[in-house]
Amino acid sequence: MVQDKNGSVVTDWQKEKAFLDRERASHPELFVPRIAIDDDATLQEIGIDPAVLGTRIRGHVKLFPEDFIVEELSQDGALHTIDTAPLFSGSSTENGKTIWCDLVKIGIDTLEAVEELSRQLGVEKKYIGVAGIKDKRALTSQSLSIRGIKRDKLATVSATHFFLKNIIMGKGALSVGALRGNRFTIVVRTEGAPEPHILETKIRDLQEQGFWNFFYLQRFGTPRLISHQLGLLILQERYEDVVKMTLTHASSREVQYFQDFRVRLSWVWGNTEALLEAIEPFPHTFRNEKKMLLYLRDHPGDFIGALNQAPEQIKLWIYAYGSWLFNQTLSQLIINGGDVPFMLPIPFSRDSRADQYYGSFFMDHRIRPPFRALRNFPYIRMQDNEIETLKQFTLYGSSVVPEGIILDFSLDKGAYATTFLAHFLTLSSGEFAPIFVRTGQVDGKSMLGTGSIMEVKKRFDEVFAMREEKRLSGGEPVTE
Repeated sequence: MVQDKNGSVVTDWQKEKAFLDRERASHPELFVPRIAIDDDATLQEIGIDPAVLGTRIRGHVKLFPEDFIVEELSQDGALHTIDTAPLFSGSSTENGKTIWCDLVKIGIDTLEAVEELSRQLGVEKKYIGVAGIKDKRALTSQSLSIRGIKRDKLATVSATHFFLKNIIMGKGALSVGALRGNRFTIVVRTEGAPEPHILETKIRDLQEQGFWNFFYLQRFGTPRLISHQLGLLILQERYEDVVKMTLTHASSREVQYFQDFRVRLSWVWGNTEALLEAIEPFPHTFRNEKKMLLYLRDHPGDFIGALNQAPEQIKLWIYAYGSWLFNQTLSQLIINGGDVPFMLPIPFSRDSRADQYYGSFFMDHRIRPPFRALRNFPYIRMQDNEIETLKQFTLYGSSVVPEGIILDFSLDKGAYATTFLAHFLTLSSGEFAPIFVRTGQVDGKSMLGTGSIMEVKKRFDEVFAMREEKRLSGGEPVTE
């Protein structure tokens, strides 16, 4: 964090945004957004055989963050809504040392919100508990637990992209996975108005049979989709290659500016000072890479130590490789036409069946359990969990509108809304959209009679004002 000339705190994100705004003004052609379409080739890249999904139509999600509403369901079934509410709950008591509250956010992911809360509250991130990581380009609400501070300190929290509500005191703390699931209200902007009876038939079939529980793109590090490759490199003990790839791999899914930038980083690979100087304008995007490089500056050649400066990132990479293995294996089982087991062991498991399902991949990739590399990363645990191959969903409502379709449904934890949608849609997402997308704003909750987003939009007035300014300048939303 730095201070501007007026003494105000400027976050890393704000500093980086200001730099990129200047770069975009100078070189607009390098910032032309790319449409990321989850076509057959992309699905194969993350281990999904598209043949198992059947016929699909084109659909676009997340043109606006409020097109994709996620509301967490706690283990007791309580729904944490995006609706506005007072900061402190009227039922609050002083029973317990844990602060419980709801976090409502837009335009940032959960980890970014937690990082900012940690900074403002002066408490380590490990004392802020969440049950799940919610999307960045979405409007979301979830439960939060905080320990180690006084309740009244939360009244000082001020943030553009999130707010807190329903603060009460209690006991215990949230851990990852401690939720029942999520409820979604999603606006899908389709290519043409879908025939209602065709949509109803497809959804009814999925309700009766379930949908294949593949891990979807966000598990693999969007937009570059290389997290599983980084995880494999770690397991192959190619630690320098991991650090190099995360810095220098240029993906066609990135804007040209960052593709070119990563190429320039590859030219100075091995010169730690030059790399640190190059990424200095990007303290937010390259925050983990900066930690690794600062460590390497003081400990040249210790790439294991460098990777351990970003433990959460290492976990995501290892688990992404496991997700790729699961997708590949499930696809093969379905295509082969035999009985697909209801549960599959996770790849990094002491379950004897893990080698039965994943052993050929381990052999091809020259790795074998118990994975010697993991000794260097003790926070990654071998587990005996199983993953369901089929998932069910609860549909509360749907509507065909001029822009496409609106769906209101819930999923248990461990299932992706985008995986469900991919069974009948070839998805694209984001503010840069295909030409067929109709860009009118839609209040999905209002259309389905489950509330409205209007009040929460007022709470995020600064976010929406920035978006309107961007739209008027020709920046959002756009079509190809």
